[in-house]
Amino acid sequence: MAETLVALANAEGGTILIGVDDLGHVQGVDDPKRATDNVVEAIIEVQSPGPFPPPVTPQNIREEHQLRNPRIAQAFKDYGLIEKFGNGIDRVFEEIEAHPFKPRLPTFHNTGASVIVTLYGAVLPPEETGIPLHVEPARFGLNKRQSKALEYLQAYDWITRSDYCRICGVGSTEAYRELNEMLSKGLLTRQGKGRGTYYVLAL
Repeated sequence: MAETLVALANAEGGTILIGVDDLGHVQGVDDPKRATDNVVEAIIEVQSPGPFPPPVTPQNIREEHQLRNPRIAQAFKDYGLIEKFGNGIDRVFEEIEAHPFKPRLPTFHNTGASVIVTLYGAVLPPEETGIPLHVEPARFGLNKRQSKALEYLQAYDWITRSDYCRICGVGSTEAYRELNEMLSKGLLTRQGKGRGTYYVLAL
């Protein structure tokens, strides 16, 4: 996977589809629509063995360029797998900065033994989702976590208890209690049963 990302960044570019078949159908999930909707907020982490070559650091990676293995890099260039040296990181940043929804820029962590690159998905703005939300959190006495859940519902069709735990950083019991509070205030309605339970806006 890491080699494919690097090759695309250094060559003509392209599209990587993960978890789909040749016809573009989502595979390996119970709810394909929800999985597809959630791709926009996905995070991809790529770990590469070995530290940054000096003088490159996570802070100056856009300004400094240094080949980690000049012989391998030259072989890739000779075989047409890359166009030129030091171009890949620049292209990654340029593509992300040009994205209409302005996803968060990638982060780089040098562990000393490896480099971990984290790529962030874009979060769709409310006007792109077609789901209006006319709620003033303070008016309903919502806490910050519940307000965050409402923001999530601006971008997605529904929220589950596990979604609430993940985005709000609370346990399952607390998530259940706070979602029920929102139900009692008429902000949400409950759909499904058992493990298939999810919540949608009631407005």
